[in-house]
Amino acid sequence: MAGYRIISLFQAIASLFLALSVFDYGNLIGLNLAFNFGMSPWWTTYTFWGYLIALIAILQLVKAFIVRERE
Repeated sequence: MAGYRIISLFQAIASLFLALSVFDYGNLIGLNLAFNFGMSPWWTTYTFWGYLIALIAILQLVKAFIVRERE
């Protein structure tokens, strides 16, 4: 199940970026400044969070479909 491990790794990295971005909402770490939020009304911190949450959900769905039950 190498695919499951790789997808789980991508999920963990996306979750870590989401958590760090939420913690850095006041721009104390500088992560949100590095992504240049505010350059347009279509790219904001909330948009970034939405994309990360959608990515995590899609990866979770993929994992649900690739796992096979033992018989």
